[in-house]
Amino acid sequence: MIGERDEERLDRRLEPRSAKRAAVLWVADPVSYPRSPTFLRGGYDGFMSKLLLNLRNVPDDEADGVRAMLDAQRIAFYETKPSIWGVSAGGIWITEDAAFADAKRAFDEYDQQRTARARAEYAAAKRGGTADTFLTLFRADPVRVVMSVLGILLALGLVTIPFFLLGG
Repeated sequence: MIGERDEERLDRRLEPRSAKRAAVLWVADPVSYPRSPTFLRGGYDGFMSKLLLNLRNVPDDEADGVRAMLDAQRIAFYETKPSIWGVSAGGIWITEDAAFADAKRAFDEYDQQRTARARAEYAAAKRGGTADTFLTLFRADPVRVVMSVLGILLALGLVTIPFFLLGG
């Protein structure tokens, strides 16, 4: 049976460290405590981490910048690594629901600053004549450019063959 002190604690709003205790108590004595913890009912328990940034196609310097920004803001987070087979790219997760809004706001500010900086760098490179163009890419690696163009033409040809064969 559940003790009186345990009932009082379970009736209060569950904290992350007492949610497991509530589940154990509920499984041990569901009659005395008929309300199951939310996560046992299959619902959102309010203590799940939230994804801030999916790391698929994110450069290392951007991921490092986000980690540094979260550390500076003192926002608790953890990171999942990519899977071996490439199914999951990993991510940066915020552990506390209350901090997610602050983390999202800080991330949006960081993203705007990064975007402005990248656009300024590209504009400066364009003015200085050092920005990448088709000709500079062709001069740097002509085989790759020619193979890419041939691949695009092959794909277009394969897509349009049925149109020509059906007399369209």
